[in-house]
Amino acid sequence: MHSRSRVAQDRRNLSRIVTCLDCRFDASGTSREGVVIDLSLKGAYVSSAFLPPGGSRISLTLLSGLLERPLTIEGRVRRWHAGMSGSGKGRFGVEFDHTPVDLAGLIGRLVNNAPLPVKVPKGC
Repeated sequence: MHSRSRVAQDRRNLSRIVTCLDCRFDASGTSREGVVIDLSLKGAYVSSAFLPPGGSRISLTLLSGLLERPLTIEGRVRRWHAGMSGSGKGRFGVEFDHTPVDLAGLIGRLVNNAPLPVKVPKGC
């Protein structure tokens, strides 16, 4: 049973892409900024000075030169960690409600080592 859960965990790790993408997210009617530090077809991990409450609904907008236009995805906050590394920023995970085609295209470009925009987000 232990090896089975390890296999499932490995599949999850392989589906994640380490990123450094600027984003905005709306939680409870307030818009905040953050940086997506890990991305998959099912969710994202975001670094931000503001942490929405666990279980809350959010709208996450990815901002990248690899996209034709900002990509907004609805989801739910699934976990969070406050005050990482004394930076005053925390991190939270978002599980997406659906997978837009544009997200699959973005992940494909990231996996294929497409050149990143010259401007590096502040949180990276």
